[in-house]
Parts: sequence; C-alpha cells; structure tokens
Amino acid sequence: MKFRTIFLVFIIIKLAIVLSFPAVIAQDTSESGIPEGISEGAEEVILPDADAGTTPDSPFYGLDLAFERIGLALAFSKASKSERGLKHAEERLSEIRKMVDENKLQAAERARTEHMRKLQEVEDNSKDKEVDNTKKSEIRRRLIQNRIHAERVSDDMELRMRLKVKDKKLSQEEFEKLETFLASLAEENSAFDDT
Repeated sequence: MKFRTIFLVFIIIKLAIVLSFPAVIAQDTSESGIPEGISEGAEEVILPDADAGTTPDSPFYGLDLAFERIGLALAFSKASKSERGLKHAEERLSEIRKMVDENKLQAAERARTEHMRKLQEVEDNSKDKEVDNTKKSEIRRRLIQNRIHAERVSDDMELRMRLKVKDKKLSQEEFEKLETFLASLAEENSAFDDT
C-alpha cells in the first residue's frame, strides 16, 4: 500500500513537471553574460532537447527508467523504438554532465552505463528488416550526432574541472578521478563507434 502511494505521487509529480515546464536548463551568468565558472574562451555545450530530469542520485531513478522501458514497449515499430531510445540517450548525456559537475562519480557511472545500453538498443533496433533504408540512415545520423555530443560533453566537463582545480574548488585527486571517468566515456564512445 505504501509503495502504491509513493508510486502514484511520483507519477503525479512527474506529469506535473513534464506538462508545466519546458525543457530549458537555466544557468547563472556573470555580468558578461557568460555562465559562471566558464572562461570567455570556453564554448558552452548545449544538448538539443535534453533535460537531465530525474538523475541517477535520486531514489526515483529506477522508476524513471522503468517508465522509459514501458514507453519503449508501447512503441509500435522498431524505428519508433529507436527514435525514443535516442531521446533517452541524450537525456543520459545530460545526466552524466550534471553528475560529473556535482562530483558524483558513482551516479555518473550509472548514467554512462545506461547511455551505452540505450545506444546499443538503438543500434540493434535500427538493423531490423522492418526499418526502411531512409529511417536507417536517419537513425545512423542521429547515433553519430549523439556520439559527437558525448565527446563535446566530455571535453566541456574536462574544461570545467580544470577551472575548478585552478579556483581550488576541486582537489587534484578528485580531478584525476573525474578525468579518468571522462577518458573512459570517450574511449567507450569511440569503441562503440568503431563497431
């Protein structure tokens, strides 16, 4: 009974958020209009239509993933499953970025695992015989675009971390752990692209 109540409250909250707020990520800016913590030469990476939403450090993250799986199960074709999977992969990238920015490596690792799982699902669905060649080309293009976004997120986060070390907001040890994580993200991403 208690779980059912929590579940219903979560659904109501999730629907209220989705229906009432656009997927916009607000940023604090300095007087120059540049986001705080970024030097003037740094380029801000913005993922299209990707809101981190429920992050891996939330107790409701598993429920969020379950809703995604239900949505995928309700998709009628492999092509539409691929489309939804690509949106979920973009959301995972936003989660990775947010978790790395907050120095929550374990949560970032979980988002990375989910990101790669989503990309593999999309790849597998797009190879199905029922998907026409035009859709296959579009899915392939978006997979490549997602991998480019992953590289940009990795580069952007490394730049942010270096600035935090410089401003003494991040220790060298924390920086090295985060750098190792981002290097593994880039390596996994390029290995996936090679396949």
